[in-house]
Amino acid sequence: METSPQLLTAEQHSDSETRQTLDQRREEIIIKVFEVLSEHFDVPADDIEMHNTLIDDFNADSISITALDAALAVAFGVDTGRIVGRCYSQFGFREILDAPGNVENGEVTLQGLVAFREQYPNADVDRLAKNPRICDICTIVTVASIVDVIHGKMISVE
Repeated sequence: METSPQLLTAEQHSDSETRQTLDQRREEIIIKVFEVLSEHFDVPADDIEMHNTLIDDFNADSISITALDAALAVAFGVDTGRIVGRCYSQFGFREILDAPGNVENGEVTLQGLVAFREQYPNADVDRLAKNPRICDICTIVTVASIVDVIHGKMISVE
């Protein structure tokens, strides 16, 4: 018995087109972020992966991170809000760190790690779990988390 193809309603078709557009936009952002990182850290783009962290994998320091923020702002034509340089506020880390029970004696607690995993699935929380000092919090910022922030800013601009 032959089945007829399923027809999409106009709303389903529009939702599908929107998802495709967002997916395409995200891919374009990924490519451009890789290009900026490649140029900035003198690393072949083919060697960059979404799980890489700036501090541990690219040996970034505060000066190179500040310069990277500027390069990303120029590349994307949006105010990135110092994407990495202010990771506490930019990524909303401050909200998690200020929540009761998430920090004790200058270290992120198990409860805090769970909160980070829930809110930032692309952050390298395993790295933070090994060394949960608050002063090392920026080490969890990955290439994927930078892409997420830029993607969100690009969508909000449109």
